[in-house]
Amino acid sequence: MKNLTPFRVILETESGNITLDPSDTVAFVNEERSPVLPITVNDALVPVMSCKPGDVEGIPDDESPIIVMRDVLDQIPHRRNTYTIDPDACDFIDALTVRVTRLMTP
Repeated sequence: MKNLTPFRVILETESGNITLDPSDTVAFVNEERSPVLPITVNDALVPVMSCKPGDVEGIPDDESPIIVMRDVLDQIPHRRNTYTIDPDACDFIDALTVRVTRLMTP
């Protein structure tokens, strides 16, 4: 399984822990941004941008098993063998390491 997140993922299983270091590639979703009308807050105009998800980059062409961030998974729900960290089954050990007891898929 390839880890396409920026975090070291430690999968805690009944058979022991599996550590998946981040790969050389982090999958991400490009953003499509465009200005919209500003809003008024306390008599001052505040600029506002529209932000929509765009193309996904960093996903292998084959359907090998991968772990990605949730925003990436949401954009490629039909890709087989694609998982993300279940936020209800994880905790951060430090800023770059997450311990996980369960994954999610669409």
